[in-house]
Amino acid sequence: MEKISAIEINKLYLRYLENKELRSLYKVFSKEDKESNALSYSEKIIFRKCYKLYKQYLQKKGANITFRLFLESQEKIDEAEEIFRTYFFTNGYNTQLISAIKKVKDLLQTDLSAKKYWIDYTVSNLRKDRLEEQLVKVLWYVIPEKKGINVHWSEEIIGVSLHELTYIEDFSHICKFLSIGDFRDAHEVQLKIIRLNLDKKFRSKKIEYYKLEEEYTRLQAELKKYYDLALFYYF
Repeated sequence: MEKISAIEINKLYLRYLENKELRSLYKVFSKEDKESNALSYSEKIIFRKCYKLYKQYLQKKGANITFRLFLESQEKIDEAEEIFRTYFFTNGYNTQLISAIKKVKDLLQTDLSAKKYWIDYTVSNLRKDRLEEQLVKVLWYVIPEKKGINVHWSEEIIGVSLHELTYIEDFSHICKFLSIGDFRDAHEVQLKIIRLNLDKKFRSKKIEYYKLEEEYTRLQAELKKYYDLALFYYF
């Protein structure tokens, strides 16, 4: 076995944790993106962003609007699109905005008896807390290509996720996973034994440790666009 450090062992464990979260995110996003008639995750976020901007616009005028009322009024949706079209176009999300608005309108263009059901369904489907829960995970686990929200990062550590940056020197979780004490100061022989125990633990969970980095790289590439989307939504 190659010479290895305590940090490298912990990094391998972090890849195991991160890949579980990244797989979960990818599963949610890819499933929604395949449903052509329903709003994709990206379209949901863009539609919520449009509402968010429109609400702020009205508040500056001393007015307000709930998300439900926004959905119920095609006039308000059209007004919001008109006001913020250039903003979405400049940021590269005008196509998603147009598509999201069309899908919402198609859902709501139904007879009166069914309209309330579709409004209730859409309000639930586009709940802010549910959508933002996924966005926060994206910001936490996906690597930014540039400094993004982490403006304090140095150039040398831009290529890591916020999760890795936070936990790379925290050994408490891997120690609990392996039922051992802190090993950051362990000598080489001890580290090799710990690495072997980690490999054994992975095998018991049917995890191929040598494929963790490959899977991590693939998932990062698949999810990069959602990091950009999260930055656009929040900032």
